[in-house]
Amino acid sequence: MADRPVLGLVLAGGKSRRMGRDKALLDHDGQSQLAYLVELLNGSVDKVFVSTRPDQENDAERSQYEQIVDRYENLGPVAGILSALHEHPEVDWLVVACDLPNINEQPITHLLQQRDGEQPFTTYISSHEGMPEKLCAWFRSGRVSVFYSVGET
Repeated sequence: MADRPVLGLVLAGGKSRRMGRDKALLDHDGQSQLAYLVELLNGSVDKVFVSTRPDQENDAERSQYEQIVDRYENLGPVAGILSALHEHPEVDWLVVACDLPNINEQPITHLLQQRDGEQPFTTYISSHEGMPEKLCAWFRSGRVSVFYSVGET
């Protein structure tokens, strides 16, 4: 699997409506949750980007990092993932949502060890839904196919 670079993507483009405050700015042992996750991923990937909405691009916290700005609207975290896959199709992506406060190096390392170049993604299965957890996953660019349509066909 060393044939392709792996980049990190911290999904930090949410509106935090239910929480009522920006999850990326939550305190995590004296630093923001966003800073914690960027630092965490930096130890495992070649480079880390922060996924943002267009209106967050100049945000004081997010602007400290290299960003991938969402190309799609109203898709939630999938907009960030698709934007990253589009922006850098020649690499693979380790994606982590900024609202995972208890994540540490172990699940990141495990995901990277389990990735398979024949599969489009590697992820954990949600204990709540039994479905793949797209917010903590490895995606192989060029192997993920998505059809996205706006308006009527």
